[in-house]
Parts: sequence; C-alpha cells; structure tokens
Amino acid sequence: MARTLSLDVSPDPFSADGPSTKPRGQGADALVEVANDTSSGTEACSLEELVYERLRLYAESLQGHYPEDMYRLIMPQLERPLIQIAMELSRGEKKSAAKMLGIHRNTLRARLRDLGMESAPRPRKSR
Repeated sequence: MARTLSLDVSPDPFSADGPSTKPRGQGADALVEVANDTSSGTEACSLEELVYERLRLYAESLQGHYPEDMYRLIMPQLERPLIQIAMELSRGEKKSAAKMLGIHRNTLRARLRDLGMESAPRPRKSR
C-alpha cells in the first residue's frame, strides 16, 4: 500500500509574494492530505491521523515492553521536518521561518541548535 503526502501551500511558495501561511479549506487539516493508493479508490486522512497511526505501529513494535522517554525520542523527529519545511519556504530567513511557525526567532535559533540543524552564520555586511 503506497502513501503519498501532499502539502498544499498557496500561492507558489517560491513566488515573489512568498508562501501563504494560511491553509485553504477546512482548518489546518486541509493543509495536509495523505492519500492511500488502493484499488478501491483514494482514502484521505489528516496529518494528525497519519502520525497517530505511525506512533501506534511503533508502540505495537515494542511487543509489550514499556516505552521510556517517548517524548524525548519522538518530538525531535516531528519538529525537525516542520522546521526544515519552514526554513525551505523562507529560503533560510530565520525571521520569516519563525513567523510561519508562530515562534520567536530566538526560539527558532535555539531549536535549530538543539536539533543539530544550525547552518554556518551569515557574514555581516560591513558598513
């Protein structure tokens, strides 16, 4: 069973106007649609449902063992791609990426550092 993930950002994220931070349709679930490619048709689910399904499979793979420190293990795996997408859409501009994420730019800098996603600092313009 193949799954595809489509991110609907409007207008074109690389246009002169920049990316839209507002999802179209019915709330945030309209932003992400996951389609199952099956012979019976296409089944759509929200990002939350997809994450729940994957976490449930992870829990089942533990075969009855008690998971420890799940939050510390799983949250970086969710946060890293979210920040990566914001950084790509903002073309590396931390201030814009932070605004997209709804966090302060200093918080974004700290998360980039903590997640090992820091890039080389930009050279300062000389006056």
